[in-house]
Amino acid sequence: MGEWEDQVKTQLIERKNEGLPPFTKAIKYISKYNGIKTKALIGKLSKELFLQPPAYTISKNSTWSETLFLVEHTNYNEVKMSLRKYITSKSYFVIDPVDFGV
Repeated sequence: MGEWEDQVKTQLIERKNEGLPPFTKAIKYISKYNGIKTKALIGKLSKELFLQPPAYTISKNSTWSETLFLVEHTNYNEVKMSLRKYITSKSYFVIDPVDFGV
């Protein structure tokens, strides 16, 4: 395989290990707030950043939850820059590390 094919294969494996879809940018929102506050924050994020409804939200236990937002490439950088104001000591984001440049 060529160098770019090896790179794509490696990135797809990384995405699978992280639970990310293969060719869409994704942002995971991790919240340590209670379920009611987390649900309100997810709604606020979706509305203010013009995100689609989350692909999933799972509560690992009563102390934290994880939400996955899929983001179109056309507004990804804008969304990524807007996330800063939502970071607190009880919530943070994991930004999709792979960029296929689509």
